[in-house]
Amino acid sequence: MRLATILISGLFAATAAAQCNYDVIGLPEYPCGQSIGSAAPSDMNNEGVIVGWWQQCNGEDHAIYYWSPKDGLHPEFFLPPTAHTAEAIAINDKGNFTGSARDGLNKAFGWAWIDGAYQIINIPPGMGNAIEPVGINNHDEIVGWLGTPPLGERSAFRWKDGVLTILDVDSTNAGAFGINDNGQIAGLYVAGGPAFLLEGDRLTSLPALPDATSHRVRRINEHGVIVGRTSIVDPEISFTATRWCDGEVTDLGVLPGSDYSVAVGINRFGTIIAQGADDWILVNDSITPLAELADGFDGT
Repeated sequence: MRLATILISGLFAATAAAQCNYDVIGLPEYPCGQSIGSAAPSDMNNEGVIVGWWQQCNGEDHAIYYWSPKDGLHPEFFLPPTAHTAEAIAINDKGNFTGSARDGLNKAFGWAWIDGAYQIINIPPGMGNAIEPVGINNHDEIVGWLGTPPLGERSAFRWKDGVLTILDVDSTNAGAFGINDNGQIAGLYVAGGPAFLLEGDRLTSLPALPDATSHRVRRINEHGVIVGRTSIVDPEISFTATRWCDGEVTDLGVLPGSDYSVAVGINRFGTIIAQGADDWILVNDSITPLAELADGFDGT
């Protein structure tokens, strides 16, 4: 099996007349002897560099996946110091990236690869037993959550230059999931509340779709447009890709024949990539399956 992804090689204008060129490729996996381990991408920057995780040859632990259009796979990242399992979650346009890990004693910690070296993001004393950095901007500011899942308290945090700060979002159960270069932070209240936008000291609750039961924000672009998903009941619980922009919320829908979708990424032009029963891309509010963007691509 090869992982399918899309590289946006040209998007010249965010208008109805925009001309878009795409290359759709199958990402290689790391080999494990005579077999091929599973892998999954988590994020891609504007240079086409992709990070994620791949399953180590023991079939249990994960290691860092890093692929660039120029050099291909980069096995030198593999694991941060002391880690026996790790996942890369987010990358910026400088190639610096971040993620989560556990050591040989199963203790959780966060990490960041910044300018050629690993930095460890530890959980502050008394703040739980889990941490997940999930967003990084081009100033190497990192956001995420830490705490005691699944039922304990969680706190949203921002990390910069070795300093971790707990964010004041009027909740003891919240997480930050995206930060743009302007410092705008998108997050959510874990216990079923609305998603939020934090701009300096100003905290704004984001509107919800009708019949929403929960939300998940994934990314925020430089214009403050946020994407993610909403869980709705209609009549059964399902996920629908969602966009928040200028105080309004939009249901992005799903492909025909699919019953769910999750928006996982947005670039500076507003182009959105979503996952579901079939992966798709949204350009100028027109949904296109990824597999149709290149002749002869069969999705394998």
